[in-house]
Amino acid sequence: MAHRAYGPLAGLGVVSLLAVAGVAPAAAQGTSTLPVTWVPAGEVITLGADTEILRDDFGAVGYWGVSGDDAGRIEYADGALRFSTTTAPDYRWTWVDLEAQAPVLWVRAAVDMAIKGGAAGPMCLTRGTSPSLLFGVVNTDGEWVVGRTVDANVSVLARGPLPPSIDLTQGGRAIVSLECAMTGMSGGRVAVWVDGVNVADVSIPETVGPFSGPGLFGEGYVDGFAVTVDDVVVATGTTYEPLVRSPEGSPPLPPASPPPASLAPASPVPSATAAASAAPFGDLLSHVPAAFSSSCIAVDDEPSTALTAAVKCTPAGELESAGYLRYESVEALDTAFEALLTANAADTDGTDCSVGPVLVDYTIGDHTAGRLACYRSGSDAVVQWSNRDLLVMGIGTESSGDFGTLFTWWQDAGPLP
Repeated sequence: MAHRAYGPLAGLGVVSLLAVAGVAPAAAQGTSTLPVTWVPAGEVITLGADTEILRDDFGAVGYWGVSGDDAGRIEYADGALRFSTTTAPDYRWTWVDLEAQAPVLWVRAAVDMAIKGGAAGPMCLTRGTSPSLLFGVVNTDGEWVVGRTVDANVSVLARGPLPPSIDLTQGGRAIVSLECAMTGMSGGRVAVWVDGVNVADVSIPETVGPFSGPGLFGEGYVDGFAVTVDDVVVATGTTYEPLVRSPEGSPPLPPASPPPASLAPASPVPSATAAASAAPFGDLLSHVPAAFSSSCIAVDDEPSTALTAAVKCTPAGELESAGYLRYESVEALDTAFEALLTANAADTDGTDCSVGPVLVDYTIGDHTAGRLACYRSGSDAVVQWSNRDLLVMGIGTESSGDFGTLFTWWQDAGPLP
């Protein structure tokens, strides 16, 4: 994989203050407005990315491109990638070229803006005769912004206020996820999540993709602005298969037309994780709470004909991580539950998960839904439970060992019917 970094006016480096800081894009030279549309009501769970290919906590230096001059810098610092502005406005990005293009690309990043006066978020790169970048960013004006650059032209596709629970007006940290998809021969779709909330779902009538790699973007429009980017996760999908949860909480809506676009990778990405197919993945993901379903990636950590799908969510609300696994039968679910418990739980003697280890049957209403185990694994507090009706096993990990936090989280952890 190759990596690159750009600053102002270098190559495609024209994502500017116009795109993220509240200035109307039509007011500047070199900008245009695409006739985009909002996709009908419903919360996007996924557009089809189901295979994790990259996870970077920036513990190792050199994977992403860096740059620097008198106006600002991209550099590795304190276990993260740091975008800093000396003379505003300054806007930069860096990206990684994947070994194979994909019609669906999902990029998640933790962004931490030190002060008011800037924006940051992930990007999707498309190579071709007219290279372009789609971006989904948050800014300290309390907005999310979706946009696109093609050659030297910048277009703001959509923008809106962040949810009231997410306040970045004086800086702060947020988990931003961007998913970009080819929807057919001549169309695209972009979704953005902020701290697990689906804030944007935009349909693009012009051709986008296939996607060549993930990017990271940072901009300062005041002197001294800095943002760090960390904990990047990238996933791809070979088929556009959107899964949307309706506002009323009814079953997920079927894929929208046009028909799915498919582009098999020309060659496998060496770091790719073999994942469950998109259909079982999407079905399992529909049972994960909306508060953190956007942080989930399909995995295949337990290869088995009895295991139909598995996802890992990092973070999972108040917990560092959680996993959901679905099995083909109650017998397979019970066998897997016992095997995992035997391998990890030294002590389950107790009566109250909120204070310590326990192993009990639990009920939903008057119905026995499955088994619940709480135990220690090293310094972690772990909750493990099964739902026999949905054939799902869940695992949540609380790294500080606090059973009270763990049990409170579990009460809203699903799996949802």
